[in-house]
Amino acid sequence: MQVMTCPSGSRIVVTGASWGRAEKSVCPGPGGPCTPINVFLDIDLLCTGKQSCVITNPTAIGWPDPCFGIRKSITAQWSCMAGGLLLC
Repeated sequence: MQVMTCPSGSRIVVTGASWGRAEKSVCPGPGGPCTPINVFLDIDLLCTGKQSCVITNPTAIGWPDPCFGIRKSITAQWSCMAGGLLLC
């Protein structure tokens, strides 16, 4: 699960996102690391412009499993922008 939250009066601007397990220390468990997939566009569409956003079930969004049987995580980078946000 990935939770993104900005203070009141500001909005999320997603700058990057991936789904997988690039490092074995992330989500420890059996199996090794695997190559994460880039999910920036999906997370950007779901979260940019909101004050808070929670991504809970990547397979429900339709993302393929980048490493079947291995524990993985969503990693997102974002910033908070105060004031208006121009969305095109």
